[in-house]
Amino acid sequence: MANNDTDSWFVPVPPAPQRQAYKDILNRLRAFENWGRATGRSLFLPDLVVYRDYLLDERKLAPTSVNAHVRTIRNRYLELIEDGTLRRELAQSLRSRPGTVESADVVEDMLMQIRVAVSSRKAILDAERPDVEYRRLRAEHIKALLASPDPSLPIGLRDIAIFALMFTTGLRASEVCALQVNDLYAAAPTGPALHVPEGRGCVERVIPYERLSWGLQRVEDWLRGPDDPDIRQKDKFPITSGPVFRGFYRGGKVPRREGLSSRSLDYIFNSTPIEYMGQQTTIKPMELRRAYARLLFEAQYELEAIKERLGIADNNTLMDYIGGRDASLELPPVVDILEEGVWFDT
Repeated sequence: MANNDTDSWFVPVPPAPQRQAYKDILNRLRAFENWGRATGRSLFLPDLVVYRDYLLDERKLAPTSVNAHVRTIRNRYLELIEDGTLRRELAQSLRSRPGTVESADVVEDMLMQIRVAVSSRKAILDAERPDVEYRRLRAEHIKALLASPDPSLPIGLRDIAIFALMFTTGLRASEVCALQVNDLYAAAPTGPALHVPEGRGCVERVIPYERLSWGLQRVEDWLRGPDDPDIRQKDKFPITSGPVFRGFYRGGKVPRREGLSSRSLDYIFNSTPIEYMGQQTTIKPMELRRAYARLLFEAQYELEAIKERLGIADNNTLMDYIGGRDASLELPPVVDILEEGVWFDT
């Protein structure tokens, strides 16, 4: 934290309309950042156990509040690892240090140390309940998220498509932004599949759609465009090549040619609050990725197959995504939990 310009990457900047909803999260992250500066600690060497004790002993927070702080910080680190931000910041930091040799191996070793440090359950006071460390989406939350955008508007079709594809393929935020139309139509031994292209923040792989192909159908609804003839006359629909997901010119009807940025994707999620535990809150891309992993686990996929679809190699990461065996998505008792109707009829 010392000597680091962290405001641009550690503490996210939500859109103005969502700042109130994000107030607690931002305050926790800033408190951690300020504590690090005051104690001369680096963001690249996090010690959540020491920070937990500081919150307990000096700030006199209740155990539940301490856990909320620690989990918020942990989740932020994992997000930064997943989207490639922390890797980039580490490399830049090493380059700026005189006499320090930057290499991919050094960066990866440091990333692994950070992941191990923030994933340790020693900092959590109620360690006997590991599944509460993450907010886990249930079927009702997925349904609410998909029902929030207006499908009669181009921007609504796009947002539904993004949410559906991320839930049915487990894509990272950076991978969503990198998708090209032809990536939607790859092939796997089991049938049609999604190709994740190589790039920053992306792990190239092929993800079979199988019984979750309804996510692709939502994307094709977006690519065809709305039924409104006035909008279609803008000659921007259907989208047949180039980036799958795009921003809009002012007015929200004419899509741009350029693909979405990660910041734009954050804005989309921050602009679509749903009710969670009796409060209006916004969902994060990582939570859809975890829900996808959990869905495959409940459908009795092999763990190695889930890791391949997610583009991860570490077993601990997978178990963080899946949670304990009691972390159910609370689906109704049906034979095939992957059918689309399960999600829309709950």
